[in-house]
Amino acid sequence: MCKPDPERVYKVALFGVTGCGKSSIINLLADKPVANVSTGVEACTTRARWYPISIGDKKFRLWDTMGFNQAEVKGVNPLSPYEQAHTLLQNLEDGVDLVVLCARKDGITASLRNIYWLLDSFFFGGRAQIALVFTHFDTPPNDWWDRNKHTIAQRCNIPVQFVPHACITTVQDGPPQPASLYDQSKLALEAILEEYATPSTPTALHLDLSSDSALATAAESLKTYCQLNISYAITLSQKFRSPKRPFQAVFFGESGVGKSSTINLIVGKKVADVSNGVGGCTLDSRCHEINTGLHQFVVWDTVGFNEPHIEHSVCGKAIENAVRLVRDLHRRGGVDLLVFCKKGGRVTGSEVNNFRLFYEFLCPGQVPVAFVVTQLEHEIPMEGWWEKHGENLVKAFHLKMSAVAGHACITSLASANPDAALLEKLSLSRQTVQSMLEDTISYGSAFSWDEATWVMQFLRILVGMVRVGNPPRREKITIKNLMDRCGLSKEQADELVKLLYTRG
Repeated sequence: MCKPDPERVYKVALFGVTGCGKSSIINLLADKPVANVSTGVEACTTRARWYPISIGDKKFRLWDTMGFNQAEVKGVNPLSPYEQAHTLLQNLEDGVDLVVLCARKDGITASLRNIYWLLDSFFFGGRAQIALVFTHFDTPPNDWWDRNKHTIAQRCNIPVQFVPHACITTVQDGPPQPASLYDQSKLALEAILEEYATPSTPTALHLDLSSDSALATAAESLKTYCQLNISYAITLSQKFRSPKRPFQAVFFGESGVGKSSTINLIVGKKVADVSNGVGGCTLDSRCHEINTGLHQFVVWDTVGFNEPHIEHSVCGKAIENAVRLVRDLHRRGGVDLLVFCKKGGRVTGSEVNNFRLFYEFLCPGQVPVAFVVTQLEHEIPMEGWWEKHGENLVKAFHLKMSAVAGHACITSLASANPDAALLEKLSLSRQTVQSMLEDTISYGSAFSWDEATWVMQFLRILVGMVRVGNPPRREKITIKNLMDRCGLSKEQADELVKLLYTRG
């Protein structure tokens, strides 16, 4: 085996049905509860998340993923587990080092066979290293593998002679005991990672659906080997055919809270012009490409508003900017993540309106949202702000803590002569925001609507916010003006003008 690179982080992805113990395996290896664990059939992993694990001098990132039967239980899109698995594997830089397929000891079923085929044959063309981990042993497994390996091979079509395996428990009863089943399980998992998750090069997704014949073959294979109905199989094949795209993260909030400074911080240079809180026009936007070291992102820097309503003097430009923003997002594939930025302090009415405009109306509750709290250079430690105020902040936006995808407490203060303490805080802030971006993306389908529907849904809300204040003079916003400047149809423009000037 090649000598490991001390700087390299090895990538391991865990897959299986809901309740098979993926999250518990991560907690076992971390030696503490870092991943939420499902109870029975109620799943808690709704999107792929990674966790850092160290074994000796080797560093690993372990991805916990959505259970493959979760859609049946939760009533969500039944294709979501497949889409998330594909997107994760497609976007891991250079590929994955090890795939771990998890199953309960009583889970030698068609589901295990289907998932193994999807990972081994469909996604990787037989090139990836896959390990099997069987869980929920409450007594030493002894010869369980020898007694069941032929059944696994026959029922699940798995070449057991070539697949590393472990039979484990993830439950620790009472205080730690030397040589307990729990400790043996941890050692068995560590041995698999050390031996099989440290290849010289990772394995990239191997899926070519460029031709129509390949697309048709893929759909038929998914129907046969994953037992999907043909319409689902065709839909999945078409989604898998889509080229890899950067994740779209929209930064939003009041003007002057540090959105542009935060983007400059994570890019590592000045790419966004910094506002003083009064510049820019509502919903103006610029996008910037960044690489966090794990994924490619397009981050959108948007201009918010600092009053409870949109001023009539900027109404026309705000509508024009809103149309451009929605069309640009639609053209790039939709929205993967919303990032709300605010300064440390109380929540204002205009912040609530900014939040609702993007979270409820641009992406009506369908996109993960994260918080970045800025201007915390005097907070020691910066994360302490969230511990003291995070719950109240989230409540102010009528959310539960469980609905928040992530947060970062930072400083992005630009200084001509920063001292050592500020430099350290800026470095920590950059790492914190980058890690938050990597950890909060869903790996599922980005949110998007039909372009015309999306534009009009958003504009109806926007116009309603203008009506709270004083509407602009009638000659400023006309049907012709909206058609010429925003590219709206006559019917769309007519509806907006009536909404804007007709008082209820």
